[in-house]
Amino acid sequence: MYYSNTLYKVIKMYKNYLVMLLIFICSSVLYSSNTLSINHDYISKIRGCILGAVVGDMLGGPVEFIQDPDVISKKYIRNDGVDISLLPYVTTKNGRRIIPYTDDTGMTLCILRGICNWYNFYNKEHSIIYTIACEFVNDLNNTLGWAQLSRAPGNACLKNVRKFASVLKQGNSDHDSSLFSQGKPVWMVGGAMDGGCGSVMRAHPFGLLYFQNPTMAAFYSRLQSTIKSSANCYCCMRVICNWYCACHELNDVS
Repeated sequence: MYYSNTLYKVIKMYKNYLVMLLIFICSSVLYSSNTLSINHDYISKIRGCILGAVVGDMLGGPVEFIQDPDVISKKYIRNDGVDISLLPYVTTKNGRRIIPYTDDTGMTLCILRGICNWYNFYNKEHSIIYTIACEFVNDLNNTLGWAQLSRAPGNACLKNVRKFASVLKQGNSDHDSSLFSQGKPVWMVGGAMDGGCGSVMRAHPFGLLYFQNPTMAAFYSRLQSTIKSSANCYCCMRVICNWYCACHELNDVS
């Protein structure tokens, strides 16, 4: 209720920033791929889903840990809407002021780029999860990346992406067959005690990609969680995804 009157203002203000441009490019490239046949109306809906997730993250981040609605109202609400001038802007090194999105959006962007790159360039050379893991590494020290500014990724994310970066430096590669062999894929670097729920929050690109195949969406959603988390997190993701697939089959969930 608080946010509905200001979504347009936020989108208009934020549309020129790099994250919006990259997200739109990713979604456009992905859904213009020859591997998928989707009409323009659906492409628009996909963009809307991604944009809505970003705006929700931007607006929700500042109040994520505030449990009292009155505190939120007094701090950010003016005239029955969010006063965007009161949001906690961050100034980048080049002087740009932005409303910070969280590491969840940053890593989701990496997944989108990874999916696009895999479909267009690397599908015969690497697995899709390997390509996504490389995007996590490439974006690690980016000034607007998932681990920069005011973002607060978990220790498991930082540790295991850095661990995978060292794997890349050693020249190790990956092939699709490694997903199904007895050996451990090189991108599966999460330790036994590494936890966190972030992989759930950035799984939705696979739902957008495999919108006609929930089983495949669930499969890759589970796999991407093992880039930085433990087998326990993988099992949790498996339960969530299997539950969704069952609901989809039994109740015709759209």
